[in-house]
Amino acid sequence: MTTHIAPHRTPGAFCISWQRTFAALGVASLVAAKLAALPPSAVRLNKRLVNLVYERMGMLETLRYREDDALKALFDSEDAVAAERRRIQNEQGWAAFKQERDRGYQS
Repeated sequence: MTTHIAPHRTPGAFCISWQRTFAALGVASLVAAKLAALPPSAVRLNKRLVNLVYERMGMLETLRYREDDALKALFDSEDAVAAERRRIQNEQGWAAFKQERDRGYQS
């Protein structure tokens, strides 16, 4: 659950990913400091209430999808096409990957 989103750009910052990362870490540190200042019992209670809502809505089971044996088998299986596309992306870049991926859909 997202309760706060760091701004994409901060005033005076360049649009470089590491700067956005530092800005997000700064926001995360502020949120963490606020949580740390709360009474531990209040944090535990709120966490339990959020988890209870997840349980009641069936979301907890949805979030545990990776524990399903059939899905594990699919996640762990070798996919030659996907492996080739990953190789293309790593060696030739994102544009080449998209071209290879979309090749079968072009008429």
